Amino acid sequence: MPRILLIALLAASIAFSGCATGAGKKTSKPLVLKKDEAVVFGKIVIVENGEPRTPYSVWAGGPTPFFYRAESEKTVRPKWRGRGWSKMLSEDGSFYIRLPRGTYIIYRLEYGYVVIPRVAFQAESAGEAYYVGTLRIDLDAKKTFWGRKIEKINGIEVADEFDEARAGLMKEYPGFQGEASKSLMIHDSEIPALGGLQNRHALMGVLNSLGMGLLILSQ
Repeated sequence: MPRILLIALLAASIAFSGCATGAGKKTSKPLVLKKDEAVVFGKIVIVENGEPRTPYSVWAGGPTPFFYRAESEKTVRPKWRGRGWSKMLSEDGSFYIRLPRGTYIIYRLEYGYVVIPRVAFQAESAGEAYYVGTLRIDLDAKKTFWGRKIEKINGIEVADEFDEARAGLMKEYPGFQGEASKSLMIHDSEIPALGGLQNRHALMGVLNSLGMGLLILSQ
């Protein structure tokens, strides 16, 4: 009984609380989900000046995604670790994130510069895993005194690499018993940036055009 209690306390300490919980590093711990949570997994690859930035630096980490949950009208941020955001991506850009079921927009990526990817996806059912694809962002950037600055975004696309990603999920969490299905991100230039997300009527219009009606959430 004490051992079970200890596991429960550890799980509670890392559970979602307005922050996205990543699992980019390999772990032998069991996957513990809250009753309303799902696993969202995929990959983010930045191609800068024609060259993929992967593998990302172990020290600096890769891009940091920020989410907006349409049902609750709240942002979902990674945890702040004093000197920077917690790392959510592995070296190859893969991520495994626990999120409450819902409709999400990735409204911001931070990677020395800020990218507005304008992509949306849904995690429909709790206890399941949803593959959202490989988000590949091709851009030109230059070095500045303060770091790097985007000069041009050449393209944003979502690739389907489900078989490889599902194998990665099973390696990350070999005891996962839920279903793993596709719910690929959709990129659309009409998806607003964070300020526009506050206009609920306009946002609903965009999501409906993408075939993403809001989910009915239990109280």
